[in-house]
Amino acid sequence: LTWALGREFDPDGEMYAFFPIPLTILLVYWLGQPDFTLLFLCLLLMRVVNRTIGLAAKPGDVFFVLVIMTWSARDGAWYIVLCTAVAFALDSFLVQSHRSHSWVAMLVGVAAILLFLKKGWLFSFSSLSALLLWMVVGGVLGVSAMLLFISEIRSQSDHSGPIYLQRLQASWLLALLLALLTVCLHPQGFAAIAPIWSVFIVIGGYRLQLKILNR
Repeated sequence: LTWALGREFDPDGEMYAFFPIPLTILLVYWLGQPDFTLLFLCLLLMRVVNRTIGLAAKPGDVFFVLVIMTWSARDGAWYIVLCTAVAFALDSFLVQSHRSHSWVAMLVGVAAILLFLKKGWLFSFSSLSALLLWMVVGGVLGVSAMLLFISEIRSQSDHSGPIYLQRLQASWLLALLLALLTVCLHPQGFAAIAPIWSVFIVIGGYRLQLKILNR
């Protein structure tokens, strides 16, 4: 999953999508197993937005995403439902928009609001050690570096079409939103979604290093 998330995060970096794996192994050893269902949902939502597969999500794909979302949010995790709504909303108005997904976004968004009203914040904010807090800061900086320094995408989608930078950037911000909300509200906190933080830190840092060295 770490490699797959790395590929979605930076389609031009097929080789260095492997780089975050050692950090992920260390984090899993230290913090315990992540929430694999949530990580898989994060991967699917990024694909809905960035369309690295080349096609808009079909009705069957939408249904599958909603099933994974429902299972991942089975304990009332409204923020997971909210991020799913945001993904379909983005897909409905970004370049090569799929307008019908605005209805999916509205319905899922209403579900997120109802869950929030029923459950409230649901969990206490997870306490972070100083090291994990710095890793969160590093992850945010990694995503920021990608937003600042990636100006074009050379790779094509799985169907040999273009990958639009606007969509890719939106998928980075969506993943960051889900990661931050998970750190704050998930019972496992940082551990639940540690692999995506590894991707943010390592690939974002590597891209920043390349930019500095190529000046």
